[in-house]
Amino acid sequence: MAQARFFSFIGLSTLGVLCGAILTAWLPSTTHALGSRSSSALDPDIVRGQTSKTKNQERYTPRSTRLDDLVLEEAVDPANYRLAPGDRLVLSVWGAADIDFDLEVAADGTLLVPTIGVFAANGLSLDAATDLIREGCVDRYPNSDVSLTLVRPAWIRIPITGGVLSPDTYTVLSTSRLSELAFLAGGLSEGADSRAILIQSNDGTERRCDLLSWQTDGVPEGNPSLRFGDRVHVAPARSVYRVRGVFPQDDDATVGGASLLDRPFQPRTHLVPTRPGDNLSFVLRAAGGRTAGNCRDGVWVRRGEQGGKGDGTFWVDLDEAGSFLMEEKDDIEVPFCREWIAVGGSVSRPGLYPFLPGETVAGYVYAAGGPNEIGRTGGWKISGPHEATLRAVAPGDTVLAGSQIWVPERKSHTVSRLITPIGTAVAIIVSIIALTR
Repeated sequence: MAQARFFSFIGLSTLGVLCGAILTAWLPSTTHALGSRSSSALDPDIVRGQTSKTKNQERYTPRSTRLDDLVLEEAVDPANYRLAPGDRLVLSVWGAADIDFDLEVAADGTLLVPTIGVFAANGLSLDAATDLIREGCVDRYPNSDVSLTLVRPAWIRIPITGGVLSPDTYTVLSTSRLSELAFLAGGLSEGADSRAILIQSNDGTERRCDLLSWQTDGVPEGNPSLRFGDRVHVAPARSVYRVRGVFPQDDDATVGGASLLDRPFQPRTHLVPTRPGDNLSFVLRAAGGRTAGNCRDGVWVRRGEQGGKGDGTFWVDLDEAGSFLMEEKDDIEVPFCREWIAVGGSVSRPGLYPFLPGETVAGYVYAAGGPNEIGRTGGWKISGPHEATLRAVAPGDTVLAGSQIWVPERKSHTVSRLITPIGTAVAIIVSIIALTR
């Protein structure tokens, strides 16, 4: 009797597992790459962009520290350059005696001048150090002219922490700027506040630098020179503008529109830290500017609660962008240029496709590989170049330039989430019943 129950248990268990496997294979897979929200055709879940990592972040190569690799941005300004340990200088004296002294600032920040004395040089400007040494030469070399020349800037170690890909302490020239240190650290991470980077000095002073303003508009104050003893910290941004659209990077393979199968690049979402008084023009420039992939007429600005039914969403002409003041948490959607069609949702290859006059919705969907295993074969949606919401469309309808096509997922795939565990549960229950008989 026990043997019969055992073989009955094995048979029923096997049958239950086979039923569960058949149900799972019969229904569509539950895994998918993109979400199903359709609040906007430029939503990141509709056409998911790539990360904001640049080539500098992907291919980090430390800067050489050989002393013969001296590359300067410009001539050193004696009034602003601050001496640091390791600086090499030449002191020239003309008059009663013509003498040149090769000097180097010591590790303790002092400068030893033969026959003259020792001077505290660390942190002094080159002009201030020249005046100090000139006073010391009066007794030893009266009626002489004195000049102090920087021959080789020092290499200094600067730590950078916070929102960078590789926080660490890096070796840079004492003439280097903040942007060079950020480059060595792999670039700023997503969500970092590039507009308030903190630089703390040994003397207790602090500087907050808007690096984004230098990157966008070349504002020199946003990219200051670093000094010996500086410490750099990049905090997370407290508030950002989300700018969604097409902003080609250097590593994108921009392809001409000769074929429907050409896919030049993916849309991206850029996070721009906010500041009071920002205008739309600056935010667009900070996100990548007006490129060949952007709409040249204007953009959508969404203001207020997210997920609303069009409330607070309005069109802004680019001609008015300079006078349009931004508010915290504004979202900007940059429509695609007229030469491109966006295909997103549950398709095999979501992305941008060249506009071909007369082409149908179905032509673009199948150029994108067609609906994937969970995509619908009908019930597709579209939004025109100046439409903020999606609407139903027939597969045979022609597509206007700049439109965005969305393929929803089938509802049936969600049933498998219930059927699969139910099949397994049934198998277990049947097995328990067989054992208790």
